Amino acid sequence: MNPELTKQLVERYPSLMEGVGKPPSESCMAFGFECDDGWFHILDHIFYFLHRRNSKQLWIRSAHNDTAYVKVPAPKISLAQVKEKFGGLRVYTDIDTSVCSNKPGDSTELVPESLEREIERHNTETYGAILLAEYMAARTCEVTGNPGKLCSRHGWYKTLSLEKAIEYGYTHPDMPKPEERHDEISVIRDY
Repeated sequence: MNPELTKQLVERYPSLMEGVGKPPSESCMAFGFECDDGWFHILDHIFYFLHRRNSKQLWIRSAHNDTAYVKVPAPKISLAQVKEKFGGLRVYTDIDTSVCSNKPGDSTELVPESLEREIERHNTETYGAILLAEYMAARTCEVTGNPGKLCSRHGWYKTLSLEKAIEYGYTHPDMPKPEERHDEISVIRDY
């Protein structure tokens, strides 16, 4: 992704960007967002959702009173790596659950099963949102952001629009088969 768009995402969602600026030996985020600009809006939307989850609080049942609940911070999400792989978007995260405890000095004991259940629900919702973003990217041209399909070229895969597939020399599922091509230039223009 180009540096300007990368900077926008890093500035908008600082709670997710702990690995940005670290050396590669410490974080894969040292390489930035390893995809083209066409997926910027998909990343913007998923990062917004994940960033908001970092400020969320969980309601956990108190161990001393069956009707009392205690608010604790939700698990902390940070990006481990964001890249294109085999033509699809991959968003890898680190989720820190150690923050899900009482505030210092709070003697309220939490019901462990209630805490585990809420953390599991939080993580399931997080991964579901990431899967949705990956699904959307699989149908979006990585270069332009227009509708796209998985294309191939010499064992390399990329999700591209028909126009970009032709420009970059990839095989697109909507391209006419060689036996159907009468005049290659007029066929391409008709799309």
